[in-house]
Amino acid sequence: MNLVVQNPYRILGIVNPISHKELLKAESNLKTFIEFKKPIDFSTDLIEIFPLSRTLESIQDASRQIENDEDKLFYSLFWFYQLDGFDADIVGSIKKHNFNEIIAKLESQLRQNPNIKFSSLINLNVLYFIKLISEGFNNTVIHKIIKNYGQILNFKLEEIKGSLLPSSSNSINNEKVSKKIVENLINYVEEYSNKTNGFVTLNILDAFNNYPKSITQFSEAIILTPLIQKIENAVNVSENLIKQNNSSQLYKKNG
Repeated sequence: MNLVVQNPYRILGIVNPISHKELLKAESNLKTFIEFKKPIDFSTDLIEIFPLSRTLESIQDASRQIENDEDKLFYSLFWFYQLDGFDADIVGSIKKHNFNEIIAKLESQLRQNPNIKFSSLINLNVLYFIKLISEGFNNTVIHKIIKNYGQILNFKLEEIKGSLLPSSSNSINNEKVSKKIVENLINYVEEYSNKTNGFVTLNILDAFNNYPKSITQFSEAIILTPLIQKIENAVNVSENLIKQNNSSQLYKKNG
Protein backbone atom coordinates (compact mmCIF):
# COMPACT_ATOMS: atom_id res chain seq x y z
CA MET A 1 0.00 0.00 0.00
CA ASN A 2 1.95 3.00 -1.29
CA LEU A 3 -0.19 5.42 0.70
CA VAL A 4 1.53 3.99 3.79
CA VAL A 5 4.97 2.97 2.52
CA GLN A 6 5.50 6.14 0.46
CA ASN A 7 3.47 8.40 2.72
CA PRO A 8 4.98 11.92 2.71
CA TYR A 9 4.64 12.12 6.49
CA ARG A 10 6.71 8.95 6.82
CA ILE A 11 9.39 10.32 4.52
CA LEU A 12 9.49 13.54 6.53
CA GLY A 13 9.62 11.63 9.82
CA ILE A 14 6.45 13.31 11.07
CA VAL A 15 3.71 12.13 13.39
CA ASN A 16 0.57 14.28 13.26
CA PRO A 17 -0.81 16.68 14.27
CA ILE A 18 1.93 19.14 13.36
CA SER A 19 1.80 22.86 12.61
CA HIS A 20 3.02 24.40 9.38
CA LYS A 21 5.94 25.94 11.26
CA GLU A 22 6.90 22.55 12.72
CA LEU A 23 6.58 20.98 9.27
CA LEU A 24 9.02 23.48 7.77
CA LYS A 25 11.43 22.91 10.65
CA ALA A 26 11.28 19.13 10.21
CA GLU A 27 11.98 19.48 6.49
CA SER A 28 14.90 21.84 7.15
CA ASN A 29 16.39 19.50 9.77
CA LEU A 30 16.21 16.52 7.42
CA LYS A 31 17.95 18.44 4.65
CA THR A 32 20.70 19.44 7.08
CA PHE A 33 21.16 15.84 8.25
CA ILE A 34 21.46 14.66 4.64
CA GLU A 35 23.87 17.41 3.61
CA PHE A 36 26.16 16.61 6.57
CA LYS A 37 25.56 12.86 6.20
CA LYS A 38 24.18 12.51 9.71
CA PRO A 39 22.20 9.36 10.57
CA ILE A 40 18.42 9.69 10.51
CA ASP A 41 16.35 7.31 12.61
CA PHE A 42 12.71 7.83 13.59
CA SER A 43 10.65 5.30 15.52
CA THR A 44 8.15 5.17 12.64
CA ASP A 45 10.71 4.60 9.85
CA LEU A 46 10.30 0.79 9.87
CA ILE A 47 13.17 0.51 7.40
CA GLU A 48 13.72 -3.15 8.32
CA ILE A 49 10.30 -3.90 6.81
CA PHE A 50 9.91 -1.15 4.18
CA PRO A 51 13.13 0.29 2.72
CA LEU A 52 13.35 4.05 2.96
CA SER A 53 15.92 6.17 1.19
CA ARG A 54 15.83 9.86 2.05
CA THR A 55 17.37 12.29 -0.40
CA LEU A 56 17.04 16.03 -0.81
CA GLU A 57 14.78 15.35 -3.79
CA SER A 58 12.52 12.87 -1.96
CA ILE A 59 12.13 15.28 0.97
CA GLN A 60 11.17 18.12 -1.36
CA ASP A 61 8.71 15.84 -3.18
CA ALA A 62 7.15 14.74 0.10
CA SER A 63 6.78 18.35 1.20
CA ARG A 64 5.11 19.27 -2.10
CA GLN A 65 2.65 16.38 -1.71
CA ILE A 66 1.18 17.98 1.41
CA GLU A 67 1.29 21.64 0.39
CA ASN A 68 -2.48 22.10 0.27
CA ASP A 69 -4.93 21.36 3.07
CA GLU A 70 -6.83 18.66 1.19
CA ASP A 71 -3.68 16.63 0.60
CA LYS A 72 -2.52 17.18 4.17
CA LEU A 73 -5.78 15.71 5.39
CA PHE A 74 -5.84 12.83 2.91
CA TYR A 75 -2.29 11.60 3.59
CA SER A 76 -2.70 12.09 7.35
CA LEU A 77 -5.42 9.43 7.32
CA PHE A 78 -2.79 6.86 6.29
CA TRP A 79 -0.11 7.68 8.86
CA PHE A 80 0.32 7.82 12.62
CA TYR A 81 -1.21 10.36 15.00
CA GLN A 82 -0.12 11.25 18.51
CA LEU A 83 -2.68 13.18 20.57
CA ASP A 84 -1.93 11.99 24.11
CA GLY A 85 0.17 9.70 26.26
CA PHE A 86 -1.61 6.56 25.06
CA ASP A 87 -0.81 7.46 21.44
CA ALA A 88 2.79 8.27 22.45
CA ASP A 89 3.17 4.78 23.91
CA ILE A 90 1.75 3.26 20.73
CA VAL A 91 4.06 5.25 18.45
CA GLY A 92 7.04 4.60 20.72
CA SER A 93 6.40 0.84 20.62
CA ILE A 94 6.36 0.66 16.83
CA LYS A 95 10.15 0.48 16.58
CA LYS A 96 10.06 -2.83 18.46
CA HIS A 97 7.90 -4.32 15.65
CA ASN A 98 5.51 -5.93 18.15
CA PHE A 99 2.63 -5.06 15.86
CA ASN A 100 0.27 -7.83 16.96
CA GLU A 101 0.58 -6.72 20.57
CA ILE A 102 -0.12 -3.08 19.68
CA ILE A 103 -3.05 -4.07 17.44
CA ALA A 104 -4.52 -6.17 20.27
CA LYS A 105 -4.27 -3.19 22.65
CA LEU A 106 -6.03 -0.88 20.19
CA GLU A 107 -8.69 -3.47 19.32
CA SER A 108 -9.38 -3.93 23.03
CA GLN A 109 -9.84 -0.18 23.38
CA LEU A 110 -12.21 -0.18 20.41
CA ARG A 111 -14.31 -3.01 21.89
CA GLN A 112 -14.60 -1.17 25.20
CA ASN A 113 -15.48 2.13 23.56
CA PRO A 114 -16.75 2.03 19.94
CA ASN A 115 -16.56 5.83 19.91
CA ILE A 116 -12.83 5.97 20.59
CA LYS A 117 -10.76 8.96 19.54
CA PHE A 118 -9.84 9.26 15.88
CA SER A 119 -6.10 8.88 16.49
CA SER A 120 -6.61 5.32 17.76
CA LEU A 121 -8.70 4.43 14.69
CA ILE A 122 -6.10 5.85 12.29
CA ASN A 123 -3.16 4.28 14.14
CA LEU A 124 -4.97 0.93 14.15
CA ASN A 125 -5.60 1.14 10.40
CA VAL A 126 -1.97 2.02 9.66
CA LEU A 127 -0.87 -1.00 11.69
CA TYR A 128 -3.40 -3.17 9.84
CA PHE A 129 -1.89 -2.02 6.54
CA ILE A 130 1.61 -2.83 7.81
CA LYS A 131 0.34 -6.29 8.74
CA LEU A 132 -1.21 -6.79 5.29
CA ILE A 133 1.90 -5.63 3.47
CA SER A 134 4.28 -7.75 5.53
CA GLU A 135 2.12 -10.88 5.94
CA GLY A 136 -0.08 -10.87 2.84
CA PHE A 137 -3.68 -10.09 2.01
CA ASN A 138 -6.30 -10.95 4.64
CA ASN A 139 -9.99 -10.48 3.96
CA THR A 140 -10.89 -10.03 7.65
CA VAL A 141 -8.29 -7.33 8.15
CA ILE A 142 -9.29 -5.36 5.03
CA HIS A 143 -12.91 -5.44 6.26
CA LYS A 144 -11.78 -3.95 9.57
CA ILE A 145 -9.82 -1.23 7.77
CA ILE A 146 -12.75 -0.26 5.57
CA LYS A 147 -15.20 -0.16 8.47
CA ASN A 148 -12.82 1.98 10.55
CA TYR A 149 -12.52 4.50 7.73
CA GLY A 150 -16.30 4.55 7.55
CA GLN A 151 -16.44 5.59 11.21
CA ILE A 152 -13.73 8.20 10.59
CA LEU A 153 -15.43 9.71 7.54
CA ASN A 154 -18.89 9.63 9.08
CA PHE A 155 -18.12 10.94 12.56
CA LYS A 156 -14.50 12.07 12.98
CA LEU A 157 -13.52 14.09 9.92
CA GLU A 158 -14.33 17.54 11.28
CA GLU A 159 -12.44 16.80 14.48
CA ILE A 160 -9.42 15.64 12.48
CA LYS A 161 -9.49 18.79 10.38
CA GLY A 162 -9.63 20.87 13.55
CA SER A 163 -6.50 19.22 14.97
CA LEU A 164 -4.53 19.17 11.73
CA LEU A 165 -5.35 22.44 9.97
CA PRO A 166 -5.59 26.12 10.91
CA SER A 167 -9.03 27.24 12.02
CA SER A 168 -9.21 29.43 8.91
CA SER A 169 -9.08 26.36 6.64
CA ASN A 170 -12.60 25.55 5.52
CA SER A 171 -12.23 24.90 1.81
CA ILE A 172 -11.82 21.13 2.01
CA ASN A 173 -14.43 19.10 0.17
CA ASN A 174 -15.16 16.20 2.54
CA GLU A 175 -16.93 14.18 -0.15
CA LYS A 176 -13.98 14.51 -2.52
CA VAL A 177 -11.56 13.29 0.16
CA SER A 178 -13.92 10.44 1.08
CA LYS A 179 -14.24 9.30 -2.53
CA LYS A 180 -10.46 9.38 -2.95
CA ILE A 181 -10.08 7.13 0.08
CA VAL A 182 -12.72 4.71 -1.23
CA GLU A 183 -11.07 4.57 -4.66
CA ASN A 184 -7.69 3.76 -3.12
CA LEU A 185 -9.12 1.09 -0.82
CA ILE A 186 -10.95 -0.61 -3.68
CA ASN A 187 -7.90 -0.38 -5.97
CA TYR A 188 -5.80 -1.98 -3.24
CA VAL A 189 -8.24 -4.89 -2.93
CA GLU A 190 -8.50 -5.26 -6.71
CA GLU A 191 -4.77 -6.00 -6.87
CA TYR A 192 -5.62 -9.29 -5.13
CA SER A 193 -8.97 -9.78 -6.81
CA ASN A 194 -7.90 -10.11 -10.45
CA LYS A 195 -7.20 -13.84 -10.09
CA THR A 196 -10.63 -14.51 -8.61
CA ASN A 197 -12.78 -12.80 -11.26
CA GLY A 198 -13.67 -9.96 -8.94
CA PHE A 199 -15.13 -12.02 -6.10
CA VAL A 200 -12.68 -10.66 -3.50
CA THR A 201 -13.66 -7.12 -4.43
CA LEU A 202 -17.35 -8.02 -4.40
CA ASN A 203 -16.89 -9.51 -0.94
CA ILE A 204 -15.98 -6.13 0.58
CA LEU A 205 -19.14 -4.40 -0.66
CA ASP A 206 -20.94 -4.71 2.69
CA ALA A 207 -18.00 -3.14 4.54
CA PHE A 208 -18.94 0.27 3.12
CA ASN A 209 -22.41 0.25 4.71
CA ASN A 210 -21.38 2.54 7.58
CA TYR A 211 -20.13 5.29 5.23
CA PRO A 212 -22.10 8.44 4.41
CA LYS A 213 -24.92 7.40 2.05
CA SER A 214 -23.49 9.11 -1.04
CA ILE A 215 -20.11 7.45 -0.44
CA THR A 216 -21.72 4.02 0.05
CA GLN A 217 -23.46 4.47 -3.31
CA PHE A 218 -20.18 5.59 -4.86
CA SER A 219 -18.40 2.45 -3.62
CA GLU A 220 -21.22 0.25 -4.95
CA ALA A 221 -20.91 1.84 -8.39
CA ILE A 222 -17.13 1.30 -8.49
CA ILE A 223 -17.37 -2.34 -7.43
CA LEU A 224 -20.50 -3.45 -9.30
CA THR A 225 -20.18 -1.61 -12.62
CA PRO A 226 -17.12 -3.58 -13.88
CA LEU A 227 -18.70 -6.87 -12.79
CA ILE A 228 -21.95 -6.05 -14.56
CA GLN A 229 -19.94 -5.12 -17.64
CA LYS A 230 -18.13 -8.48 -17.52
CA ILE A 231 -21.46 -10.30 -17.37
CA GLU A 232 -22.86 -8.28 -20.27
CA ASN A 233 -19.72 -8.94 -22.32
CA ALA A 234 -19.95 -12.66 -21.61
CA VAL A 235 -23.59 -12.68 -22.68
CA ASN A 236 -22.71 -10.85 -25.90
CA VAL A 237 -19.92 -13.31 -26.67
CA SER A 238 -22.24 -16.26 -26.06
CA GLU A 239 -24.90 -14.78 -28.30
CA ASN A 240 -22.37 -14.19 -31.08
CA LEU A 241 -21.08 -17.75 -30.81
CA ILE A 242 -24.61 -19.10 -31.04
CA LYS A 243 -25.24 -16.99 -34.15
CA GLN A 244 -22.01 -18.16 -35.75
CA ASN A 245 -22.96 -21.79 -35.12
CA ASN A 246 -26.29 -21.18 -36.89
CA SER A 247 -28.23 -22.29 -33.82
CA SER A 248 -30.99 -19.92 -34.76
CA GLN A 249 -33.76 -21.74 -32.95
CA LEU A 250 -31.74 -21.88 -29.71
CA TYR A 251 -30.86 -18.23 -30.10
CA LYS A 252 -34.50 -17.25 -30.52
CA LYS A 253 -35.48 -19.28 -27.50
CA ASN A 254 -32.83 -17.71 -25.22
CA GLY A 255 -32.50 -14.28 -26.83
